Order: sequence, then structure tokens, then C-alpha cells
Amino acid sequence: LLAPQAPGGTDYADHCIELAESVGLILDPWQKLVLRVALSVRADLRWSAFELGLIVSRQNGKGSILEARMLAGLFIFGESLQLYSSHEFKTSLEMFQRLVALVTNSDALRKRVKKIPTSHGEEGIELLRTAGQNRGNRCRFVARSSGSGRGFTADAIYFDEAYNLSSTTIAAMMPTLSTVLNPQIWYTS
Repeated sequence: LLAPQAPGGTDYADHCIELAESVGLILDPWQKLVLRVALSVRADLRWSAFELGLIVSRQNGKGSILEARMLAGLFIFGESLQLYSSHEFKTSLEMFQRLVALVTNSDALRKRVKKIPTSHGEEGIELLRTAGQNRGNRCRFVARSSGSGRGFTADAIYFDEAYNLSSTTIAAMMPTLSTVLNPQIWYTS
């Protein structure tokens, strides 16, 4: 996609925040500010920031920002694939379970889901294909390694626990964005 496909204008952060709140994910003002900056667009409607970095002390709400962004990528922006990775797979699995809970606890979102694979190495959420922007949008949760992401084409990549991120891992994931017109990478720690 050339530009995120938020309905009714280009205030993508507002749509992202509204979606999060509709499923019970209430963000603090600082979290909303992060999303407003991260989801701002240039005149050509591409993301203002190709890469973003967010460092937050432990247990202070970084994960909620990522959850809101991933939900918007799935249900609003029409991103066909998002990849989330962390230093330890148990963190990826925890984020997967949190996102699944938000989706499955919402009748409106749950009815748009095709499947939620839970077998090891296949964790993710896949939406039903619809006319328009949804091409079976997916969000996958992968173990971080030098081979992570090979063979994928992703619209958004989330490197959580970026304090432990090697140049080899980044090099392995960068080609996943090479054919996408409006990609975004998040580094969080």
C-alpha cells in the first residue's frame, strides 16, 4: 500500500487510538503522543518516520503502544504482514497472547478473523480477505534469529527488547521491507 488506509482523512493516530479504546485498551496521554508522532505522515501520505525508537522503563506501557499499533495495522491500515520479534521467544509469545485477547474479546474484531495459529513457530493472527484493503492481513510473532523473517514481505516490523539486537538480525529482516512502498520499523526497549 502506498499510504495507510485509515477511513475519513489522514489522522491515523486518532483512528488507532479509537480502535484500541473500543477493545478496552485505554492509553495514557504520553502513549497517545507516541502514536501521534509515530503515525504522522508526509505530504505524500507515507509515514514521516521509516524507523522509530522507544525506550521505556520496565512495566510502564510500551507494550500497550505496540498492541495499539499492531491492531491498527491489522484492522485499519491494511498492512498485509506485520512481524514482531523479541530477544526471548517467551516475550513474543506473551505479546501474541495479549493481542489475541484484545481481538477475541471484541465481537467486531473477532468476526473478521480467519484463523489464529498457536502451534510453535506459527503464532499469529490472520484476517479474512475482504474487498478493498484487507488482503488477509496478518500479524506474526517470530523468534529472533539471523534467519528471522527470511522469505517474508512485511509492512511493519517490531524489534522489541532492542537492547539485544544484532546487526545480523537487522540485516536478515531488512529485505522483508524492500518491496513495500510504505514500511515502518519500531525498535523498542
